[in-house]
Amino acid sequence: MAEFRQAKHTIILVQYTRDPNSRTYLDFESVNGGMDGVVKMYEAKLKQLNPNLKNITYDIQDLYTYIDSLTDLSALVLDLETKTYLPCDREEEWMVLCFGQETTVVEELVAEPH
Repeated sequence: MAEFRQAKHTIILVQYTRDPNSRTYLDFESVNGGMDGVVKMYEAKLKQLNPNLKNITYDIQDLYTYIDSLTDLSALVLDLETKTYLPCDREEEWMVLCFGQETTVVEELVAEPH
């Protein structure tokens, strides 16, 4: 598991809604960075939905529900041996391995001024 999460360039592909214009990508230097990116996407959504709350508590199931609500989420992870990108969808091992079963508190989550 640790070997999989080592510094391997990771591209997260996401489509937020059915609208093809909601497609985007994020790239990271590692699988861990990609997973942090997915968590930050969720936390940004929480912040958008709860602009007046300073602290928001959620658990891993809430994060999974958010991931499931996305029209599409997948990743391309660089295989250092073959120098190619391996596709992984939301059901793949990288999703399961990279998130722990703990509750997360987003401290001082304050909406930014528009």
